[in-house]
Amino acid sequence: MAKVSIIIPTYNNEFFLGQTIDSALAQTYPDFEVIVVDDGSTGNARPDASTLGHNKIRYIYQDNRGPAAARNTGYRAAQGDYLLFLDSDDLIPPTKITRHLEQFDKQPEVGVVYSGWQYIDQTGNPLPGNMRPGKQGQLLKELLLGNFYCIPGAAVIKRQVLEHVGLFDEALRAEEDVDLLTRIAYAGYKFGYIDDLLLQYRIHPNNLSARADHEVKYAFARLDKFFSTPNLAVDVQQLKPEAYSRLHYISAARFFRAGQAEAGREHLRLATTVYPPLAADEQWLTEWASGFALSRHTPDAERFLNCLFDNLPTEATTLTTLRRKVTAQYHTGAIFQAWPHSPKNINRHIWPALTENPQIITNRGFLSIVFQSLFRQTGFK
Repeated sequence: MAKVSIIIPTYNNEFFLGQTIDSALAQTYPDFEVIVVDDGSTGNARPDASTLGHNKIRYIYQDNRGPAAARNTGYRAAQGDYLLFLDSDDLIPPTKITRHLEQFDKQPEVGVVYSGWQYIDQTGNPLPGNMRPGKQGQLLKELLLGNFYCIPGAAVIKRQVLEHVGLFDEALRAEEDVDLLTRIAYAGYKFGYIDDLLLQYRIHPNNLSARADHEVKYAFARLDKFFSTPNLAVDVQQLKPEAYSRLHYISAARFFRAGQAEAGREHLRLATTVYPPLAADEQWLTEWASGFALSRHTPDAERFLNCLFDNLPTEATTLTTLRRKVTAQYHTGAIFQAWPHSPKNINRHIWPALTENPQIITNRGFLSIVFQSLFRQTGFK
């Protein structure tokens, strides 16, 4: 039987670490180990190794060096044939490991098997908007163009894959997980997928401004690093302009979400000039803007959209015509996202969706949700 190592890096996370460890220890798969790597926690946030008290747990303390270094420390200590890098505030169901290894048996050619995930709030309550990416096979293009992302805890990786492509890049203090997945895909490994929610990903309020600067800096460092790889195939090299343009759009959205309009405008300007075809693609632009508005990481969607459309550069000519369309798609998406978990949150989106896109009245799914929500709130069944 293959052994599985669940590696949990942690830093000053005394509130959720115990829950994460408990979910790891509850696995029905018999042969696994849990390695907790404390990346320099201080004071009361530093767990007492003696309280972990389980023969399947190993605790390692190191000076603070970042999440990539903590994961690498866990890898070097791990004895497993398969590896799960689980963040210290996320949760996994008891069948997580079993399901992934069953999928590896079905698809022995893949190097990574990942699942869908569910968002939860700080208290562990489910949030609307589960993620079921569904993509599998060769995913290099999707990773480079930002069409695919997998949260670390959603994936289980064969140890031999990391032995081949190398570990997390410790120079990257963010985006190190995307960098690793991109290298795995570039090495030719395929991705397998389980269409089930085998991870609960916790959403926290945080400093959006600081996070935007941090994420954007390392996102471009990651992309610079990849496209400096010697002897890239021609078809991969040809993706460079579009990859950078899409990253500029993503970066712009991150800054607008954080209220940093000047930085957002500059990235939009660069996005339109690096790869002009994308700047003229109405469907892509609509999905990009409305998708960020609907993201669980966007605390105030309408503030984000106003910041975006009130600060467009002159180069974003197509985007200037899409405000109503994006607004309608956001409100419509919010209705579908909220149903059936939060029916009370639907009402405020109905009128804007109808006002900005009257044709939505012909959508039977939209009408069904609206009527069911109204009936629920008035007591009718």
